[in-house]
Amino acid sequence: MIQFSWQLFSRAVVAVRDDSSSSVRVPQSQEYVPTWNGVSIILLAALTAVGCATEKKISFNSDVYPILEENCIDCHSHSKGKGYKKTGLNMETYEALMYGSLYGPVVIPRDPEHSVIIMLIEGRADESLRMPHDEDEPLSEQDIATLRLWVKQGAKNTGE
Repeated sequence: MIQFSWQLFSRAVVAVRDDSSSSVRVPQSQEYVPTWNGVSIILLAALTAVGCATEKKISFNSDVYPILEENCIDCHSHSKGKGYKKTGLNMETYEALMYGSLYGPVVIPRDPEHSVIIMLIEGRADESLRMPHDEDEPLSEQDIATLRLWVKQGAKNTGE
């Protein structure tokens, strides 16, 4: 189907070129073969850049840490947290969060589906393990989306 379309297109191009008054003539027997020229590559790069520009870059300090501070650090702090005592997960700093828990890493950069932190806040691991725990309200959909996007973007320690 694709080959047929290119053949049909090449015949149309040849017919237009033969009917034009330009000095460039393409013989009927020559088949059009699409190639990547400079214009195509620039157009593709521009469209890719536009698509990437629409996704907000998530900052650990500005976007992620405030969510952790409000919802997680009371339990997952080195000095007083019952979550820290139980799992060894300290969320007070980027480095501590990326170190993970006694059971391993909780953030897998670029992989929100398998990152334990995302699985726990979404309740995908087990409803009894959903974070935040106990009587605390679950994170908002917006906060979950922010954390997912941060992990998807590589879970970097970026400033502003």
